[in-house]
Amino acid sequence: MLRALERQRERRYQEARDLRADVLLVTRKSESVIRIERDVHAPIEQVYAAWTVPAEMTDWYAPTDSFKTPIAEVDLRPGGRYRIGMKPPDRD
Repeated sequence: MLRALERQRERRYQEARDLRADVLLVTRKSESVIRIERDVHAPIEQVYAAWTVPAEMTDWYAPTDSFKTPIAEVDLRPGGRYRIGMKPPDRD
């Protein structure tokens, strides 16, 4: 999970399928528990927005500024969906 939260874009997951594969490896065990702790040196409002405001999510999750993020959706209700879609610079 720390890789997903990396401050430097090039050190984050470059493809969602890689993140999914790693999450499945951890969560397929009944005794698995995920606890994420990370110090982010930014105002709490900015960090919260990066996780909850679609317009902010598009900037936070793209691996580079040349990527486009046409899909950024979040439903903050319990059980709500979270969806990010990115396009590399060579695809329109």
